[in-house]
Amino acid sequence: MKLCIDNNRLLCASQTQEDGKEYTQDIQDYIIKSYDKTLFVSHKKNIKTIQFKEIWERMSAFFITNRSSTLWNEPLTLHHTGAMSGLMFYKWYDEERDSNYAFLYKYPTNNVNVLNTQLQLLGVDAHVNTTEKWLIVSSDITKEPLGEKTTDIQAIMSYLFVLTLLYGKMDVRASSLMGIKIHMHLFWSYLKEQQVLDTMLYFLQGKGLFLQKSIIESNDGIVYQISSSDYEVLSWFAQLYKSIAKIDKIPTFDKTIQTKNKLVAYIQSLIESWDIMDENNTLDLVKNRIVKCLTK
Repeated sequence: MKLCIDNNRLLCASQTQEDGKEYTQDIQDYIIKSYDKTLFVSHKKNIKTIQFKEIWERMSAFFITNRSSTLWNEPLTLHHTGAMSGLMFYKWYDEERDSNYAFLYKYPTNNVNVLNTQLQLLGVDAHVNTTEKWLIVSSDITKEPLGEKTTDIQAIMSYLFVLTLLYGKMDVRASSLMGIKIHMHLFWSYLKEQQVLDTMLYFLQGKGLFLQKSIIESNDGIVYQISSSDYEVLSWFAQLYKSIAKIDKIPTFDKTIQTKNKLVAYIQSLIESWDIMDENNTLDLVKNRIVKCLTK
């Protein structure tokens, strides 16, 4: 067997095409089409190899990024256009007043004061006002929002961060960020935003940042859910959140590093016993690059 990284950036022990048949696997929303091959996986805290077509639930494949460092420089700041696009996700035209408004959909009224304080701490130039029916965002809404062609990672992450504050949850336990979730209600004209969100998540995936989506049908549309435990995504959110509250730890980072160390040790043992060849110095890439564990 030969150690290699395939065209899906998964770590393989071979790239054989035994039956000439192409298989499809959905691993953490990463859709992979490939001929059968031998992959390295983590399962129940152990590293082993398994055929691509036989990967099953709770097994984690190894995605080897093409970079050795994170995608941002310190200090990380909130991208204003991205943040405002998230805050003004829902817009409404008032025919009587001939005016456009941005409003918060199903946001709890009793949290408005806390939200305004958070926006101020984040440096967002906007204020949420309570009316009889809506929570109206007071700011300039004429600026062009982010679209599906956006390729500014900082803008996209700031956009998702604000959506998390408004319509989701940061799972913080004892100053540790465990994960994030977003629940967006898409209905009427807002259903077209599904394509925008899909494109953004796919773009981030191409950069090695993994967020998962799921869709629940509702009476008037869908609920578009986003979640992530990717340590880089969580680290980014923790950096943006620090003006509101301090987050000391990202547990998935420690877990990923521990698993990577086990992977390296396992491969080294295979090389030493001549059970695998590393002709292209792939192990050095595994050691030096950021590795993600993608769980089926």
